[in-house]
Parts: sequence; C-alpha cells; structure tokens
Amino acid sequence: MNLKLETNKWYAWQMLPGYAELKYHSPIKILDIVQSTGTDSLVLNFYNACYNQGTKLFCYELKIIAHTKVCLICEVVSNEKNKLYTMAIIEEIDYQWIGRYIEKASIHPNINISEYLDKCYCNIK
Repeated sequence: MNLKLETNKWYAWQMLPGYAELKYHSPIKILDIVQSTGTDSLVLNFYNACYNQGTKLFCYELKIIAHTKVCLICEVVSNEKNKLYTMAIIEEIDYQWIGRYIEKASIHPNINISEYLDKCYCNIK
C-alpha cells in the first residue's frame, strides 16, 4: 500500500532545490488535501515548520511523479517563486529524521512525535 497522506498529521518534507537553491528539509503538518478524481495532481495546504520567517501556512499545487509505500515525489506546480523547477518529497516523519535535518530539535522520544512537533512549532493543533 502506498504512503497515505492524512490531514492533521506531520510529515517530512524535502524540497529540491529549496530556498537559495539548496536542499530544504522541514516538518510539515497537513491541514487539507484536495485531489481531483482521475488526475495526478493535488492541492496541499500545510504548515511549514522550519520556514525562515517562522512557521507559515502554504498552499501548493503538486503533480505526482511517483507514489510508493515510503514516499510521495511531486513537482511543485505552483509556489511563491514559481520560477524554478522544484521537486518535493513527502515521507513519514520520525525522531531519526528530525535529528538528522532539524538543528534546533531536542529529541524527546518519550512523547508522541505529533505532540512533540505541535509543542515545538507554535503550539499548532
């Protein structure tokens, strides 16, 4: 079974290229998913936890390139830059991923990862 995206759930987000044309990693919390029947596109509304100016709400149209049991690989069709060909990879998030990509994270494996991320990033619920 392929990775299933759910609302009100945190995921690992990688964007290539990211800001300043570097790889970009951030936890995201999906708020809404709209997928048209019979298409390979979806609109994703999500909180981007590690955005440079603080946690921010984004709405991107994504074209699905590959969908496996471990990740969803997409082309970002609409974004604020809209000038670069940008890819996004969405995966399940875990403490190992947070430790690898998020500098400021202090790992608390004794609490649920969603609770931990909600507390770290503006008490989002």
